[in-house]
Amino acid sequence: QAQVFAAGRGLTEIARSSASNRVAMLVANGRLDEALQGAATLAPLLRESGDLLDLIEMRAAEAIALLARGADASDAIDEVLPIARDTDDPGYLALAAECAAAALISAGESGAAATLLAEVCARSVKTYPEYARPLPAFARAAAALGDSELTAGLVDGVPATLPIQQHAIAAVRAIQAEQAGDHAQAAGLYADAAARWEQFTNVLEQAHALLSQGRCLTAIGDSRADQPLRQSRRLFDGMAARPFVAECDTLIARASKLSS
Repeated sequence: QAQVFAAGRGLTEIARSSASNRVAMLVANGRLDEALQGAATLAPLLRESGDLLDLIEMRAAEAIALLARGADASDAIDEVLPIARDTDDPGYLALAAECAAAALISAGESGAAATLLAEVCARSVKTYPEYARPLPAFARAAAALGDSELTAGLVDGVPATLPIQQHAIAAVRAIQAEQAGDHAQAAGLYADAAARWEQFTNVLEQAHALLSQGRCLTAIGDSRADQPLRQSRRLFDGMAARPFVAECDTLIARASKLSS
């Protein structure tokens, strides 16, 4: 609505900014096709106008969508990470680092991913409301690196003022419980996080929380693991997020043996 309103009044810059914000929200809502189509159209316009701040947010969101689908996001990441660093704004660095850290881990570059996350952690950014958006992904990355201290550092000091901050902190607490090996507690915390994200209409994070809940239930031999896993699979399948669909299928096969 903001985009249409601005465009109809010749407010081109505001219309572009609204359109780029919309790409990020489409990714959060799991509407990856629309997000990628919008990003392809907007990127050259943002470059031509010199609107590099909106370009960072938009292309970072594009990279997250591509990574969720198991596609190559290096072009987007290589563009936005240097720009984000040049802004010297920790908020924009955090947006760029979310996709960059995931890509580095996927490429087996654990040391570089850890360094990047530590850089984000050391910056004065945790009180920014925008920091809550990538926080669960940061925690998943730290967990993949097996670094519980880094996970704690990423969430410590984040205020629980706004709903998005509260939901992100809840998701991180679940990740920390799983890191600590308390799968029963983690499963309950992931269920709470999934319900929060569903209410908040963040479908991508909801799917991650459900997958993690099912993984923890499977780890403790609970036959109820099948339910959240199938919910997660349905959400990821709707996004064509094939790597996560495959992970769900693997866990569903294990969970089916628990009830047989």
